[in-house]
Amino acid sequence: MGYLPVKCYSPVDSQTDRTSALKCSIEDKKKGVSDLKNLHGDLINHASSLAAEREALKKRPDEIAEEEIQIREDAEDLRTQLISRKAELETYMKALPEALRQQNEAENRANNSNDQWGEIRSLSA
Repeated sequence: MGYLPVKCYSPVDSQTDRTSALKCSIEDKKKGVSDLKNLHGDLINHASSLAAEREALKKRPDEIAEEEIQIREDAEDLRTQLISRKAELETYMKALPEALRQQNEAENRANNSNDQWGEIRSLSA
């Protein structure tokens, strides 16, 4: 029957293993603490961002209301201009027949005058 060798740990080896284990645990804990700090910072930043967004959304209805008022005022100004221009157009359209009549009369007088001068020239020739 074979005997398995029994390894004896010296107090120094045992202390070295314990120290190594503690060092590993410390490194793991440091990494965990660092990760938690980063996560905490991310969460705080996100919460601040959401708070800022909430404030912006509170202001947004007021901005929209102001913009709506401005648009309605602009629309009313355009409506007033439209009414004014329609009135001007109507005035010009009413004046057009009289202007055409006067133009025709002036052309007729000019033609009659030219005809009379033509007759006078033909008589004197």
